[in-house]
Amino acid sequence: MATILIIDDSRVNQHMLRLVLKRNGYDTLTANNGQEGLACLAENAVNLIVCDINMPVMDGFDFLRNLRKTDGISHIPVLMLTAVGEDGTSNQVIDLGANGCITQPFDSQVLSNTVTALILPD
Repeated sequence: MATILIIDDSRVNQHMLRLVLKRNGYDTLTANNGQEGLACLAENAVNLIVCDINMPVMDGFDFLRNLRKTDGISHIPVLMLTAVGEDGTSNQVIDLGANGCITQPFDSQVLSNTVTALILPD
């Protein structure tokens, strides 16, 4: 069973993401910001990271930059979450090394399909 790390400062978003992912058979871990996410990755093996962009302490951009330059974890696929209306954000996170980006509030089917595609690539 695949394990997914959810990085989001909103407990409501964490809860909603966990519900959808667990319903699809995934184990989940959570962190409240990018710094906590990196600490979690130092102690846990994960198959995918779902990360919000706007967070305190370390936002999603800085998290992604740090992840991609850290040996041993730089290969983990990352799905970024962005608020509706943040023009250009999807392109920016893809340029930084994200494997995908979806908008919040997210559609559970879009999330499920995207996660499946990233964990089980063709």
